[in-house]
Amino acid sequence: MKKNVKKSVKKKRKLNYQKLFCFASFIFILVCILWYGGRLIYFYQDSKKTITEEATTLARTIKTANNTSENFKQVNKDYYFTGDVTTNYVSYSNLLWRIVKINEDNSILLITDNAIGNLAYGNNENTYKESNLINWLNYSEDNANSGIFENMLNQKEKYLTLTSTCNDTIDDIENITCENKENSYYLGLLSIEDYLHTGGNNGFINNERYNYLANKNENNDIWYITDEGKLDTTTGEDILGIKATITLSSKLNITGGTGTETDPYKFEETNGLIGSYVKLDNDTWRIYEENNNIIKLVLQDTITENNEKLKYNYSKNTYYHNDTIYGSLAYYLNNTYYNNLSYKDLIIENTYTNGYYGSDNDYQYQEIATNTIETKVSIPSLDNIILNDTLDGYFTNTGLSKNSSLIYIQKEKGIVSTENVTTENYIVPCISINKENLTVGTGDYTDPYRTE
Repeated sequence: MKKNVKKSVKKKRKLNYQKLFCFASFIFILVCILWYGGRLIYFYQDSKKTITEEATTLARTIKTANNTSENFKQVNKDYYFTGDVTTNYVSYSNLLWRIVKINEDNSILLITDNAIGNLAYGNNENTYKESNLINWLNYSEDNANSGIFENMLNQKEKYLTLTSTCNDTIDDIENITCENKENSYYLGLLSIEDYLHTGGNNGFINNERYNYLANKNENNDIWYITDEGKLDTTTGEDILGIKATITLSSKLNITGGTGTETDPYKFEETNGLIGSYVKLDNDTWRIYEENNNIIKLVLQDTITENNEKLKYNYSKNTYYHNDTIYGSLAYYLNNTYYNNLSYKDLIIENTYTNGYYGSDNDYQYQEIATNTIETKVSIPSLDNIILNDTLDGYFTNTGLSKNSSLIYIQKEKGIVSTENVTTENYIVPCISINKENLTVGTGDYTDPYRTE
């Protein structure tokens, strides 16, 4: 008997495209939420971090502290301090600077509060880039004696950016432009444009002393600030004050200060050596040069005897420093003055410049260094940095020309003029000691380096 066998037939499962689409959409949306949500959180945290970092930068601190001040104004995209302002002081490299402006990119243009040198511009047919001043300010590999001032700046690669110096020819101060700019150096000179934006003769840059500016007129005469704060022009042979400009990086964080003269803004993590204060017995000195651990010091005041400022003649006939000629300033410094110092055993004989400067060598400051002397006590040379421009009426160690009986005297209002070597003037001594002798202190005015 034949049995009927029922065959089982498997049915094909029908693919549900709607469910598959929903699942894929869910995965896609989930990925988007995770991706974009994560990015949102990342950028939020990054933005929050950036805001926090910006809040501690020097530029942001300054803007916040002065946003309601009538002496802080916006000009185009920059912010200038203007008028008789008292909150734009900055300490850097043991010098006091003033904030000129905060640039659009938050870099900060500073100018030295006082002149840090007195020199001639040089040949006025040269551009600012070719002038004697720019070589004194900035170091060049082609000039071994260049960069007298740049060499004293503390960690400049870390703290500074290149400074934009305006080279436009200006004939009418009512029509100022700044289209031709030099951007190759750390140090520059102030432009007429910036001077006027800070208030001109009513602003903080005017300190009743003569100072060079960066611009020329169509006759190649150089603009400068007079002792009344007015603008005038001169040929390149006039010896005037130099107030240098630098530009701080936009990324610097503030480390202290409120911007006043007694509490300037600070940003350096460690202080530099040059410009530091040194206390030896009751005398206050400042470091103006270092070479192989030997430091040169200049006294912060003129020499006094019996509580009176001492005046002395330089020599009988020449500006040459000769400490073997009795009656000369060089002899007095290396005998009477030296022997009266309680710390004379620390003083080392060293090399000092004793050259000449004038039309005979085209006002090339490098020529001053071609003539040198070996002595224990000297005086400042015209090519040295000025660390205290409140002093005046004192001898420099620089003559007008070779074999000249005329020597340069630092006068009031930043003026340098020549007098006969037989006249009497004040004395600012210079000495050298080994750096290792300074074992105490930080070099600050309130905590100078000391030997014990």
